Parts: sequence; C-alpha cells; structure tokens
Amino acid sequence: MDRINEIEQNKTEKPGLFILDLELPDMNGATILEELKKTTATKDIPVFILTNCSEEHIQKRLTEELKANKYLVKTDYPPSKLMPLIEEAFK
Repeated sequence: MDRINEIEQNKTEKPGLFILDLELPDMNGATILEELKKTTATKDIPVFILTNCSEEHIQKRLTEELKANKYLVKTDYPPSKLMPLIEEAFK
C-alpha cells in the first residue's frame, strides 16, 4: 500500500495501468484492487487482473463489485494476446 500512498501524495508518477495477480507473496491482489479503487488518485486508473484463478465467482466479484477493468486467466493470455489489450487501454 506504500506505492498507492506515494501516488496519492504526488511523490511518484501515476501509472497508466495496473496489472495485478491475485496471489502475491505479502498480500492478496483483491485487497490491492480495493485500495486502488477507493483512493482518489488511483480510482480511475485501469486495473487488469492477470491470474491463474479461473473461478467465475471470483471473476464476477472483482469485475462487477470491485471494478477491475479486465480479468484475464494467464493460460488464456500469453504475451502476444495480452499486449493488444494493454495497448487498447492507452488509447
């Protein structure tokens, strides 16, 4: 959450996109998503979830309730398929 605070306090440049995994060493990606969407400085930055978890109820919660812009399962989105989606986010 330190990075989110740095962005909010204008101590670092705002990214154009966040790509999160759900399973991180110290924290759950859904928790980070919640923080991003409730923080004024980051709430409008697109967030892609890129994960191995393909459970529909998790996908639905993250996209509908927590407003992730994309939910992508890693096995379905190799870099060649991911890059066009990233490029589209910057248009």
